[in-house]
Amino acid sequence: MAFLMTLYFFLAMASVSILKSLQNALYLGFVGFDWRLPGLYIVLAIVSGLGVLLYRRLASRHSRLTINLITLAALIATLILFYFALSYQTSWVYMAFYIWGGIFSVLVPTQGWLLSYELYTTREAKRLFAVLGTGGILGGAGGGYYAYFAADWGAPEGILIQICFVLLIMQGVLLALRRRRSSAAPNPARGSASSDGFLKTILGSQYLSHLAAVVLLSAATTTIIDLLYKWVLEERFEGDPDQITRFFGSLLGTMFIISALVQLLGTSRILRAFGVGVALLVLPAAVATGSLALIVFAASFWPVVGLKILDGCLRSSLQKTSVEMLYIPISSERATIAKGGIDLVAFRIGDALGASLFLLVSSLLMAFPWLGGVAVLVAALLWFAATRRMAREYLDKLRRSLEVRVSPPPRKMFRLHEAGAGEALLEALRSERSAKVHFALQQLMRSLSNGGAPALESSEMVYPRFQPTGEPPWLSSVEPLLGHQNREVAAAALHLLVSHQPKKYWKKIRVDCQGAEVPELLCLHYLDRYVKNPGHHLRPERVLEWAHRASPPQAVVLASLMGKMKDPMLMPVLKGWVASLRRPLARQALVSVGRHRDPADVDFLIQHLALRWSRNAARRALIAHGETALPRLVEVLKNEEEDLGVRREIPPILAALGTPAAQEELVAALYIYDPVIAFRSLKSLNKIRTKADLRFGEDSFLPLLQIWAREHYELTNLNRLLGQCRESEERLLRKAVRERIGWGVEKIFRGLELFLPPGDAYFSYLGFTSDDKVLRENAIELIDIRIKGELRQTLIPIFTARNSKEMQQHGQRIFGLSSEYEKVFSDALFTADPWLKCCIIAAVRSKNSDALKARVEQSLEDFHPLVRETAQWALRTWAA
Repeated sequence: MAFLMTLYFFLAMASVSILKSLQNALYLGFVGFDWRLPGLYIVLAIVSGLGVLLYRRLASRHSRLTINLITLAALIATLILFYFALSYQTSWVYMAFYIWGGIFSVLVPTQGWLLSYELYTTREAKRLFAVLGTGGILGGAGGGYYAYFAADWGAPEGILIQICFVLLIMQGVLLALRRRRSSAAPNPARGSASSDGFLKTILGSQYLSHLAAVVLLSAATTTIIDLLYKWVLEERFEGDPDQITRFFGSLLGTMFIISALVQLLGTSRILRAFGVGVALLVLPAAVATGSLALIVFAASFWPVVGLKILDGCLRSSLQKTSVEMLYIPISSERATIAKGGIDLVAFRIGDALGASLFLLVSSLLMAFPWLGGVAVLVAALLWFAATRRMAREYLDKLRRSLEVRVSPPPRKMFRLHEAGAGEALLEALRSERSAKVHFALQQLMRSLSNGGAPALESSEMVYPRFQPTGEPPWLSSVEPLLGHQNREVAAAALHLLVSHQPKKYWKKIRVDCQGAEVPELLCLHYLDRYVKNPGHHLRPERVLEWAHRASPPQAVVLASLMGKMKDPMLMPVLKGWVASLRRPLARQALVSVGRHRDPADVDFLIQHLALRWSRNAARRALIAHGETALPRLVEVLKNEEEDLGVRREIPPILAALGTPAAQEELVAALYIYDPVIAFRSLKSLNKIRTKADLRFGEDSFLPLLQIWAREHYELTNLNRLLGQCRESEERLLRKAVRERIGWGVEKIFRGLELFLPPGDAYFSYLGFTSDDKVLRENAIELIDIRIKGELRQTLIPIFTARNSKEMQQHGQRIFGLSSEYEKVFSDALFTADPWLKCCIIAAVRSKNSDALKARVEQSLEDFHPLVRETAQWALRTWAA
């Protein structure tokens, strides 16, 4: 299909070049340059708007290929009409032909680009649009030179019939595309169909509005240059249409030849190296610079021609390809609507704007020719500013396309001011589901805390002054909840009642806290859950008395209250409870020991990280202990002699501490040999990044990403060598390798998330790992634009490689990786992953290779006991 689309663009631009040369020669040769020519640009904008309405009606009823065939048939019919009409040689015919030619020049290539959006995804477009554009450029060059020679061959009307034959060939190309497309798998849709009109579609989207502004301002700038060019051309070849045709055709051919060189040698390189944003800025910057020559040389013939060549060469190559890339993140249906409106309306409105500006200065051009250069400079600067903003919008659009498609739908939450919320709350309070009841209590408490609710219904739900009885309707439903079997629900109900009637309910709590008997479990749980400083209401001596008589559930809550009270006299009881066989009490006591923040207890808490039952409680205790525990935690983390299970628990603790010093240690932990510690440190840094910016820049993580990229290439190289495995050990190794390949991709995206704009790497990862081809391509495109330099050259092949062989070639090119069996397995045995290393040792056990056996012998000194044990087994059973 790429060849057929390239052929279509070749023929389309060839016919456009021939027609442009002919229409300008006929108009300037028989009518001449005056105020009517800029006026035709304004008329053309009006006619284009009407044409889009007709085009939109066809688009709602027919497929893209069918519309293209109908359009070409209509153009052939009108060409035949003009073949007869031009023989009358009247000015209105030449004007009508000029307007029709302007529509033809935009409509024919636009049809091809619209069809391309349905055929190619973002990454395919980035690779192929330059090729399609090259076909169009070569066609434009051929058409321009053909017009140069055809001026000597006969009447200009005969050229129209030749264009008809070109359009007939284009119809044949479209029919071939239809057959190829019907036999191929359809490209996944990029969105749902839209019934909006083009104006509503463009104005309803900030992205499309900015795109329309860029096209409009570029068209205005080009129109001013074009009118200046035709002005000096008519002065140089006054009344000689053949000379105008030859000059126009030769110049078009030359511009397209230069464009082809730019397209082949520069466009793809600029897009790959700098991205769409920089590519879009090249032409407006070049035009603004070139306009200075018009001001200096007073818009004389060759400076104007030079600016025309500059604009024509870059516009049909780099600029055209870059602008077409901007439509890719949009759904194909919206792109169809928007492009028709932008290319046929916004572009022509830009023509009208440029023509109007030219008319304003045209009366002064004879006296002050440099005003033409000023007009071009002003328009180019506005165009440059709009393009810069469009480049940022392109990145945001790519990100939003991923965010909208991969993010889970938001949870629906009812609010007290919504209609029917009161009845819903009362129903939730009577629910058998504890979570639903607790949520309703929280909503009521939030309304009381806010001091009011905006709607009458919610106010009546909360405040008794709106009720004749003086009590809110929820009170009768909340009071029975004090006996609820779920302690969280019962405590939340008591909290609500205390807030509503403090004298009644708080008095009972105060009396219970002053007695010698242990308070009810509900009272203790309320103090623990909802009282900020329970030490103001509890005496340590009384709590110690309760501790000896408390039931197991009461003792757990008392342990939590002791931690919040932070009284040293309570510590012996807490440490005694840590040794209790009742695990819930021991865990809660351990957390409370950490809340006392005694430096002497840090080692005591770290020891409990090694025990399965106390691991989470010890982690919470160390987090509560605060930054004073940081030096000892870092010492344990870096000491390879310490228990590995303990070391692996430290990164989440450092993340929870949240201090700059803890962040520094987490970054350093990324380079620790154990992969679990490094990955947990990475996840911890990702969590920190979601809440606040890290203190470290991109340079801190680039070496690490290069290391992970190399590991990924090595794993894919190993996976390719395994092939169709039959031995059980090799099948196990292949499964482990594939798991690690997926894990490695996740690590790379997590590493990128540490310094890319927040969310870019996360949403790109979700898009990249999805089954949606378009989302995957958009994710790669976003990352491709965000990362630069050597890192980009290393990572992008990981995302874009089509198979393992291509990945292996990239690994050989970037890191010099070998494809030899023994070398690949020998390098793989350097991995820090103990499970993967064990699988590799088991797989190479029967290969009878001295080099591999020597590497397995080195594994006898590995830091992980499982690897040492596997190496011993492999050497005992090594093949003879």
